[in-house]
Amino acid sequence: YELKVATPSFEKGDLFTSILMWIVILYLLLLLAVFGLAMIVFYSTMRPLIALLEWIDEYIPGKGIKPMDHTPEINEFSRLYKAFYGAMERSENLFTRQSQFIGDASHELQTPLAIIGNRVEWLLDSTSLSEQQAVELYKINSTLGRAVRLNKTLLLLTKIENGQFPETSQVDLVPILQDHIESCGEVYSSCELEVNTSLPESFVLQVNESLLSTLLANLVKNLYLHTPQGGKGSIYIEGNRLYFTNDGESALDSERLFDRFYHASKRASSTGLGLALVSSICKYYDFKLTYDFTEGKHRFIIEF
Repeated sequence: YELKVATPSFEKGDLFTSILMWIVILYLLLLLAVFGLAMIVFYSTMRPLIALLEWIDEYIPGKGIKPMDHTPEINEFSRLYKAFYGAMERSENLFTRQSQFIGDASHELQTPLAIIGNRVEWLLDSTSLSEQQAVELYKINSTLGRAVRLNKTLLLLTKIENGQFPETSQVDLVPILQDHIESCGEVYSSCELEVNTSLPESFVLQVNESLLSTLLANLVKNLYLHTPQGGKGSIYIEGNRLYFTNDGESALDSERLFDRFYHASKRASSTGLGLALVSSICKYYDFKLTYDFTEGKHRFIIEF
C-alpha cells in the first residue's frame, strides 16, 4: 500500500489577500463599465440638447437666424427649440426696427441740421451783431457742429451693423495711414507731439476702403487728441498687428472703453463714438481689437 498526504503550500493570509485583491479589481472594472455605459447613454440622450445649445451660441443679433440642421425629435427639446426660435425672431425684428429707426432718423436729421447751420453762418456773416450775440451764435454753431458729427457717426454705425458695406477690394493700409498721420500732424502741430512711425512698404487687406479709412482716422485722431502736451506716440506694424501707443497718466476703463457715448476724457467736442465706431468696424471684419496700459503708455492693438 502507498499513502500520499498533500498539504497546501500557501498560508491562509495569502489566500485572503489574493481573493480580496481580485474582488476589488472586479468591483472597479464593474464600476468603470457601469460609469462608461451611463455616460454613453447620457450623451446619446442629451445630444439633441447639446446641438441646441451650440445652435443658440452661434446666434448673433442682426446676422439672421440659421435653422438647425436636424430638429430635435424628443418632444421637450422640440418645444424648447421652437421657443428659442420664436424669441430669436422677435429679437431679430426688434433689432431690425431699431437699426432702421436710427438710420432713418439720422438720415432725416441731416437736412434740417444743414439748414440750421447755414442760417447761423448767414447771421454771423450778414448782420451787425453785438459782441454777446456773436458769442452766443458761435456757441450755437459749435454745438450744432457736434450734433452733425454725432448724427453722421450714428448713421455710419447703423450702416455697419446692417452690413451695408459688402464691397471689398485689395486695399493698401500704409498710404491711407500715412495720409491721416500727416493730416493730424498739421492740425495738431501746436501740441508739439513727437509721433514715430515704423511701417512696411505695403500692407494689403481685403476690406472696404471707406471703412478702413474711417478706422485708421479715428485711431490716429485719438492718439493725437489724448497725448499730453509735448508727449510721445508711436504707430507701427509688427507681423499682422497694428499698434497705436501714446503717453498717458492712468489706465482707461477697458470694460467700457469701446461702449457708445463713453467719454474717456472731458473734451466738449468728443462725441463718445470714435472708439465705438472702431470696435464696430473690427467686429465687422473679425479683426481683434485690444487695449492695455503698460509703463505709462496707452496701447491699442489691431490684429488682422
